[in-house]
Amino acid sequence: MKSENDFNAYLGRELKKLSKKGFSHLKISDRFHPGVSDFFLWHQSIGSAIESKFIDNLPVRGTTKIMTHPFTGAQKGFFKRMEPGGAGRFGLVGIKRYKMMALIPASEIPEDGNWTRTEFIRYLAHPSTLSFNFADVLEMATIATVGASHTVMSQAFPEGVSFNVVVPWEGS
Repeated sequence: MKSENDFNAYLGRELKKLSKKGFSHLKISDRFHPGVSDFFLWHQSIGSAIESKFIDNLPVRGTTKIMTHPFTGAQKGFFKRMEPGGAGRFGLVGIKRYKMMALIPASEIPEDGNWTRTEFIRYLAHPSTLSFNFADVLEMATIATVGASHTVMSQAFPEGVSFNVVVPWEGS
């Protein structure tokens, strides 16, 4: 994967595979309504909005922000407008170098829509470790209550930290 478009194409293919488990999804491309999430996912009449972000690597310095294009005010506003309906709202950050992605509840995205490297690692670090595949994580995201915080998954990072909600992807 070279870009966020490639990452979204990959996500679309993976979401399509979930139709066998009763999921439906829609890839959104809306140039007229800023902030509308990249994907909508439904399962048993429960929906989730997923805004994806893609980065090549985490910065070296701990104080450097991880994303060049963070979650915007419009994207966070869209999540907020969906809250009263009870829909799940998630950011999904893909990191090319580690072939992994982190699923983050919208309520836990920082005010400025971005993390420093240190903040991101600290946010994801968690002593519990459970393994889930992509389909399981999306299913949990879809049926999660609005107030749910972390789904936990084990994944080694360069510093040897275990992570919440980190899912490896297949392919390049």
